[in-house]
Amino acid sequence: MGCNYYLRYNICDKCGRHDEIHLGKASPGWKFLLQYNNGQYYTTWEEMKGWLLRMTLLGAEIVDEYNRRTTLKKFIRLVESKQSEKSRPH
Repeated sequence: MGCNYYLRYNICDKCGRHDEIHLGKASPGWKFLLQYNNGQYYTTWEEMKGWLLRMTLLGAEIVDEYNRRTTLKKFIRLVESKQSEKSRPH
């Protein structure tokens, strides 16, 4: 079973309301499936890393679908470590 990851931003420190952008999905035995988001924020993995760095410096968080936070460093390590695994069939 896979796990989706999101960037949570515009976080209200009083009520917890926030916005989210889907970053992608990690599944056992498969490459990390990055969410393209119609190229609205980034178009390559390198651009995505820079965008995530800027967003996290502004207070955004990376979370998984179980609401567990992860650091940018750990997220990058996860994505890059899975790139040697199988590709998902289209």
